[in-house]
Order: sequence, then C-alpha cells, then structure tokens
Amino acid sequence: MKATIREQLRSWAADPNLPLEEQKRNVRQLLAQWHPDKNQHRDSSATHVFQFIQEEVNRILSEQTHASVQASKEEQRKAQARERKAQREAERAAKTSALESAMEKQLRKQGKSKGRASEDFQPEPRAKAKAPCSKKGQDEGES
Repeated sequence: MKATIREQLRSWAADPNLPLEEQKRNVRQLLAQWHPDKNQHRDSSATHVFQFIQEEVNRILSEQTHASVQASKEEQRKAQARERKAQREAERAAKTSALESAMEKQLRKQGKSKGRASEDFQPEPRAKAKAPCSKKGQDEGES
C-alpha cells in the first residue's frame, strides 16, 4: 500500500501538466482519506499511513527544492563561466589592440627617422650618361 501511495504522490509531483493547486488538492484529499480521526476503525494503521503520506510529501518537496537549488547553482556556474570567458576575450582584444597600436607607433617613428635621414643625406649628382660608342666598322664607313 505504501508503494502505491508513494507512486501516486511522485506521479502528481512529476506531472508537468498538473497545476500546483491541483497537486495540493490531491494531497489534501489523500491526507483526509487516511486521517486517523476519520479512520478510528483501522486503529494505528491509519495513523501510520497518514504519517507516511506526510513524510513522503516532505521528502518530495525536499528533493524538488534540492533539485531546484542545484539547477540554480549550475546556472550560476555557467553564467560565471560565460562572464570569465567574455572577460578573457575582452582582455585578449585589449592586449591585441595595444600591441597593434604600439607597432603602428613604432613604424611611424621609424618612418619619420628614415625621412629625416633622407632629407639630411644629399647624394652627389651623377654624371650625364655618355652617348653609346659606335662600332669601328660603322665609324670608318662614315668618314
């Protein structure tokens, strides 16, 4: 009998389509059915069943509360992990940006120093290129 009552209580608790108010009403009806004052002819068996129902309801509520707390903690851990990941990505992006900025600054600095050096350095003018020499055979024939 206890196994049947336990299964009934658990099925009510596990049914997602059964509203909470209806679950409470079902439990109250079950408690009223086994209340010792209404079952004096059953002696102590009604009291034991009534107490069993109360204990089982408390156990189910405790399990649900525990599961809810665990789910909440797990969600918090996941949220914290997402936040840490986002923080690491932001730090990585900031570091990359800072490195790129430093490299650009260094390149600009190098470009300016090269530009100054090229202004200071004036190469000597090159001699004009000479006209190509003509071949002997052609020079003799022209004369």
